[in-house]
Amino acid sequence: MLQRMNAYIQHQNFCSFQRGLTKWPLKEAVQFVFAEKGQSCKDACWSLNRICEPVYFPELNSKESFSNFTECKSVAHSSNIYYPAYDTNTGTCTTQDERLLFSCVGSMDTLQRLCPCRNYIPGQSALCIGCEI
Repeated sequence: MLQRMNAYIQHQNFCSFQRGLTKWPLKEAVQFVFAEKGQSCKDACWSLNRICEPVYFPELNSKESFSNFTECKSVAHSSNIYYPAYDTNTGTCTTQDERLLFSCVGSMDTLQRLCPCRNYIPGQSALCIGCEI
């Protein structure tokens, strides 16, 4: 617990109300993954020995992010916990409209989710490899 608290305090800027200046956990610890159809981000990340890192969902929430994984026939926007995701039936790439609804656990049979997965220290999943310094 002390290791987690030290890392948390060391990487916070309590004097600034601006977000996004420096992201933590480190971007080097994160891998963007295209989940299998019907798979949640939690399960997709876990299958790669990683955990879902919701802080990085905003970086995946664009049409351009989908181009690294698939071709979108159309683009839509939704306020639902299943997005960002690709609909395998329609070829539609859907982004999340509501920043507070990014979810690691949402899944739907026809969707392939875009997921931010980060590594972690075994036995200390709150910290990524290299984040404890």
